[in-house]
Amino acid sequence: MLRVTQLSHFNPVMEYNIDPAALADDPAFKNVKLATHFALEALTHAKEADNYRSWIQQLKSLYEKHIPACKWFLQYLMDTSGLIKELSLECTNEKIRIGFADLVVHVLKTLGPYEYPFWTDAEVINRVIESKDKKEESRVESFKVPRPIVVRFMDAVLNLLEDSRTYWRRFKQYFLIIRDFALLGSKERSYLLSRGIIELYADYFMGRPKKNQMRRVSVMDRFNLPDLTEFISTLSVVVRGCETGARREKGLPPMTINDGTILPIPPREKKELFDKTFFSSMLEMDYNTPAAVEIIQHICWEDLKKTKWVMETLLGEIAKSWITDKLPVFEALLQPLLALQDSLQNTRIITALTPFTSPTSPKGLLAIIHEIHSQNPKFAYQLIKYILVLTTSNTAVAAYLSKQKKEMIWIEQFLEAKLGSTNEEQQKHHVGGNLSDFESDDDSGKENEMREASNWKRDSTQLTYQAVKKFLAETGIDTEPNFDKEKELTEQLEDLRDENQKLRQALEYYRRNAPDVKPPSFMQSREWEQDKQALLSRPKLDDDDEETEEDEPPHHTEDTENRMEMENMSTAHSADADEKAKQLREIFPSVSPAAALIALKKADYDVEGAAIQLSDETYLAEILKEASEQTAAAGTDDKDSNPASKKQRTQEEDGAK
Repeated sequence: MLRVTQLSHFNPVMEYNIDPAALADDPAFKNVKLATHFALEALTHAKEADNYRSWIQQLKSLYEKHIPACKWFLQYLMDTSGLIKELSLECTNEKIRIGFADLVVHVLKTLGPYEYPFWTDAEVINRVIESKDKKEESRVESFKVPRPIVVRFMDAVLNLLEDSRTYWRRFKQYFLIIRDFALLGSKERSYLLSRGIIELYADYFMGRPKKNQMRRVSVMDRFNLPDLTEFISTLSVVVRGCETGARREKGLPPMTINDGTILPIPPREKKELFDKTFFSSMLEMDYNTPAAVEIIQHICWEDLKKTKWVMETLLGEIAKSWITDKLPVFEALLQPLLALQDSLQNTRIITALTPFTSPTSPKGLLAIIHEIHSQNPKFAYQLIKYILVLTTSNTAVAAYLSKQKKEMIWIEQFLEAKLGSTNEEQQKHHVGGNLSDFESDDDSGKENEMREASNWKRDSTQLTYQAVKKFLAETGIDTEPNFDKEKELTEQLEDLRDENQKLRQALEYYRRNAPDVKPPSFMQSREWEQDKQALLSRPKLDDDDEETEEDEPPHHTEDTENRMEMENMSTAHSADADEKAKQLREIFPSVSPAAALIALKKADYDVEGAAIQLSDETYLAEILKEASEQTAAAGTDDKDSNPASKKQRTQEEDGAK
């Protein structure tokens, strides 16, 4: 029969508006219907279906030349009770499920573009409802349904989402249909977003009970996990087809799926995607790490806010992975994120590796190593090996670590101590080996296994130690450096921490007692007001304005002289601003911006000059701008919220007049 179908030829029918019912006597249409019924209703139940794949290929070639047949096929699947569920979920033959999913996606791809012009339209259809009582007549009811048949079919597919939990060992092809549908184009992804696909998937993944439902069917057992590769891949496709928080002048993220239309992600979908519990669980379960990498790279590209959020999530999971045993998973996620090349790459590297700790920032890998090395040296050793892998694959990471002299030398010393302890253990086993003649064969075998494990452990540590030595030699780091500069920076960091803690306590106190508490003393000083003005960016003059000012004669007023004096002082301070900026370049991102600015001002630091020197550092420029706005807002709020201060300010203004 397959041979007969292959030999039959007919002219393509590519007109969408032809009703399939009008082609009931058409030989070509009869041929397509007969082949479909045989393949899906007879061959799928055969004991041996070796040529099923050939039938699917033949059906694909028939449907791509017959648009009315495509319409009939999707309607046939929807009208035949339980056929979609049977062939995509219930069927125990994986080859049958794969072939069915392949045919369905091919028909959707063929028919979809013909329905794009009315993709969001609806129509009213009449349906005859048979009465259960024979005495009563059947009635006709009207239903409003989507006009595109493709959309109606996908509604039927998504309605099986909850049922798929029962068939979790076989639902791979079900999610494959949805994933491949999302890949077809922006219209298809727009439909999925309108159905709340991210919310549906997040609810499905977390297994949260639905309304009036005690519990949901579990999609795993004690010994097996489901195959959610296409499930996570669907989320990746949908997210990468949407806009991100990146600045428009930077363009689109490299991972964007762009067919000419970039979709806005609905607020409800965004909330579900960035739910901390769901996002962390999705990454931790490691169902599809490449797809998860695509998601985090897409949302972090040129987006400082999402970069901070994702880095905090990954580093937080790494810090506790010595308990969860998920370190390789998060290492595989972090490495490509640090390799993402945009203006925030250095920010991500500093955040990921920094040895400093702060209440407002996640712990970097070096800080985690310092904290855990005495409690769990094995875990610290795993992190050291991972850092060395990063240095070989990422030149930006190697450049950052080449400046961390103290940390790299400490790692070398840690490995030396670990190597020494390993040698001592091996010597103990060697001494104890003289007694092996008096032991049983089982004890001797265990001793050999322990000796082999000890040798492997020593060799692995030796290789890591040599890699660290090589890195120190290539970067020119002296093994006995002068730590005066590092000590100075550390002391400055401690000062910043103290200022940050004081500021947090003060703000919390003011928040509770705002109406009755005066502003802090340093906010009442004249220097504080000048600092606030200096932090605000100066407006740039247009070319016409500059020419006008050059033509006007200077007016030597008292304000002009004061301004000139301040500009001279600023120029003098900016002479060493570059050097100070370089020293604090790595410390500044690790602390609260407001606390850092206060500490810098107390040290007579030229913040505006530093901002000019650091203009090429997007992250620091963003911090300076954000902190300036926060500082100005804090000063305004404190003054306005304090009646006594407001009255005093009014009296001062009256006196000035």
